[in-house]
Amino acid sequence: MKRNWKTYRLGDFLERQYDSVVIDDFSKYKRITIKTKGQGIELRDEVEGLEIGTKNQFRVKENQLLLSKIDAMNGAFGIVPIECDGGIITGNFWTYKINEKIIQIEYLRLLCIKQVFTRFSIEASEGTTNRKYLREDNFLNLYIPLPPLAEQQRIVAKIESVKSRIEEIKRLRTELERELGNLLYSTYRNAENDFKNVPLKSVLIFSKNQEKPKIGTIYRQMGIRVWGTGGYERESIDGSETKYPFFTKVETDDLVINKIWVRNGALAVVPKELSGCYVSTEFPTFKYDHKVLNPKWIEFLIKQKKFWELCDEKSFGTSGKNRIKSEQFLNVEIPLPPIEEQNHIVAILEKVNSIQQAYKQQEQELTELFSSLLDKAFKGKLFAENRTVGAIAAEPKASYVPNSSIPENKKGFAKQVLGGKIVSLFKDDKHFTNIKFQKLQYLAEHIIEEDLNWNYYRQPAGPYDNKFMHSVFNKLQQNQWFECRNYKFYPLKKADNIEHYYQNYFGNKAEKLSNLFSLLQNASEKFCEAIATIYAVWNNHIIQNLPFDKSRIKTDFFEWSNRKEKQFTEVEFDKALEWMNRKNIVPTGFGQIIKEKK
Repeated sequence: MKRNWKTYRLGDFLERQYDSVVIDDFSKYKRITIKTKGQGIELRDEVEGLEIGTKNQFRVKENQLLLSKIDAMNGAFGIVPIECDGGIITGNFWTYKINEKIIQIEYLRLLCIKQVFTRFSIEASEGTTNRKYLREDNFLNLYIPLPPLAEQQRIVAKIESVKSRIEEIKRLRTELERELGNLLYSTYRNAENDFKNVPLKSVLIFSKNQEKPKIGTIYRQMGIRVWGTGGYERESIDGSETKYPFFTKVETDDLVINKIWVRNGALAVVPKELSGCYVSTEFPTFKYDHKVLNPKWIEFLIKQKKFWELCDEKSFGTSGKNRIKSEQFLNVEIPLPPIEEQNHIVAILEKVNSIQQAYKQQEQELTELFSSLLDKAFKGKLFAENRTVGAIAAEPKASYVPNSSIPENKKGFAKQVLGGKIVSLFKDDKHFTNIKFQKLQYLAEHIIEEDLNWNYYRQPAGPYDNKFMHSVFNKLQQNQWFECRNYKFYPLKKADNIEHYYQNYFGNKAEKLSNLFSLLQNASEKFCEAIATIYAVWNNHIIQNLPFDKSRIKTDFFEWSNRKEKQFTEVEFDKALEWMNRKNIVPTGFGQIIKEKK
C-alpha cells in the first residue's frame, strides 16, 4: 500500500438502508436485475403491483451500492443507475448509502467492475457449499486500502478516458459491420444482375489428390465450421482409425464442402496453413483455374446466405440428415465476372476487411489496457512513476551511447528497411502476426544498439512503437516492397531492393541480426512476446543501475500488464529467461526506460 493511502472498514463508508414499501396492486413498480461478474445493474421491467407476489419490499435510490446476499460471491453487486432509481428489491438484496467523504461513487463503481467485492463476499460468507450466504457483520468489518479523494478522482478520470475510447471503437465497429453487411449483400446482388451466372461445374473440377489410408501413417485432418467461418485443423489420426476407403489431400485454395452441412455454410477455401491436411469422402474437394476464378472471389461467394440457400435447395434426405451430392452441388450457379472485375471487387472487400480488423485489434488492445489500468489502480501503481524517489526528472539516462554510421536524416528510412527485411524473412511464417512483427523489430534495434527514432512505450503485449506500427504497412507499399492484405504480405516489383539497402545500413551488424532472426524463425507470437517483454524489463533495470535480480524481473514482467498473468505461467517465464541467457539475448542498457504512454 502506498504511504498516502489509508485503510478503512467497509462499514466506515457503507451504511445499510431500509426504505420499506408495501406493494399496492394498483401502482406500477420498477423491478431490477443485478448481473453477476461485476457487470452492473439494469432495469428488468415495470409491472403492476397486482403481478408482484412478495408484497413487502424495499426501494433503492440512484448511486446506492446494491448487492445480492445470495449471489454476491458470484459478483452480483453494483451501483444503482439513474434508470433504476425508485426500483424495488426483496429482502435478499441489500442497499447501502455511500459516504462520499471517504470514497467517490465512481471509484467504488470501478471496484465493482474489478470484482474486488467478490473477494470480500467470499471471505464474509458462511454456510455449506451450495448454501453459502453473506454475513453482513463479517462483510462490513473487512478492510480495504483507499487513496485520497483527489487521487481517486485522477484514477477514475484516466480509466474512464480509456473506457470511452473502447465504447467509441465498439460503436464504430457496429456501424462498420452494418455497412459491411450491406456492401456484401449489394455486391452479391449486383454481380448476379450484371454478370453471367454459370453452374459451378463450368469452373470446378474434382481433386484427384486421393490416397488410401495406411496403417501406421499419421494424417492431419481438416474440418469445416458452419456459417462461412472457414476451415480448421482437427486432431490427427492414424490410418487404422478411419472407416473411409480413401482420403483427399487438400492444397492451398482448394474448395472443400461438407455434404451434410453445406446448407449451413460448411464449406471453405483452403488457407495456406491447412495445405497438406486430409479430408474424408464426406468432404468433396474441388480445384479451379486461377485465371478464371480468383480464390478470394469464390471465398466471398460461399460466405453469402443466398449461396447456402441455393445449396439447401439441391440437398435431399431425411430431416436433419439432408446432404448434397457432388453432382448437385456442381449445378449451383454463381455470378462470374471477368477475372479483372473479380480482382477489382476483391481488392475493395479486402480493404474494408482490413479496416474492420484494425478496429477489432484496437478494441482488444484498449480492453486489455483498461483491465491493466484497473489492476494497477487498486495496487497503488497507476501513478507510481510520479511519486518515485528522485521523481522522473532524476531517472538515470542510458549510460551507453553506441556509435552509429546511419545519418540522422536517414534513420526513419533505415527503420523501414529493417522492417522490410523482417517481412521478407518471416512473411511465410504462420506465426507472423503484428505482435510478432513489432517484437522482432524492437529486439533487432536493441540487439544491434541502433537508435532508429526510438519511440517505444508500454503496451499490454510488450514494448510498442505506435508511429512505426501505424505507418510501416503504408511505407512498405509506397516503396513498392510489399503489399499487406489480411495480414499477409505479398512482394511487389521492388522487393529485391530491400537487400541492397539492408547491407548498406546494417551490413556490419548483419551477423547479430541473422542470429536473432534464425533463433525466432519458428517461434510463436506468445514466445516472442515473452522474450521482448523480459528484455525490456531487464533493460529498464540496467538503465536504472539495478543489479540483476531474477525475482525482481519476474515481478515487473507480470506487473507489466494484466495480460501477462493471463498469458503466461511462472514456469514459462523461467524457461524464457533461461533461453535468453543460453542464447545470449541479453540487454546492455541501450535506449531509454520504457514507460506507459502519457
